[in-house]
Amino acid sequence: MEKKELIDLVDRECKKKSFTPCRIISIVVQIAFSLIVIILLIYLLWLIRDTVLMYALELPEDARIGYLVGQLLTFGAISIAIIGIIVSFSLNLKLNKSTIDELVDWYYKKLLKVHCYIEAKDRPILKALIKMKYAEFDFSLSEICQRNPLLFEDEVLLKNLYKS
Repeated sequence: MEKKELIDLVDRECKKKSFTPCRIISIVVQIAFSLIVIILLIYLLWLIRDTVLMYALELPEDARIGYLVGQLLTFGAISIAIIGIIVSFSLNLKLNKSTIDELVDWYYKKLLKVHCYIEAKDRPILKALIKMKYAEFDFSLSEICQRNPLLFEDEVLLKNLYKS
């Protein structure tokens, strides 16, 4: 298979930066777990609020303020826990290097499965092209190849394949 055909194949098939099926399942489980924890924490806050209000009304005037301040700190701690869960979840959704490597492997296997006519000698080049595509996803490999064909020589592609 010609290198130009491989470049066009990668540009055509790797259209969007997406998640692999395994990553999607992981995200759904994480969303479900986070929602359950947040709902439980909100319910806990509601119970604490009701208990605090009922108990605070029974206290003498001078003890009420100290008790309410202590309960306010509890509310703050639970609220910080909720915010922490949300922030950790949003940070986990970012595509980090291991996720990009996972995407490269997934697209490589997918392309080999769909396009089984790709010869064994072209497979490392294909994987290097997919890796190059995901390194700078917004650019077309065809356009980059027209501007700088030296980047697409076999030696350079294979060298970049094993570069971390």
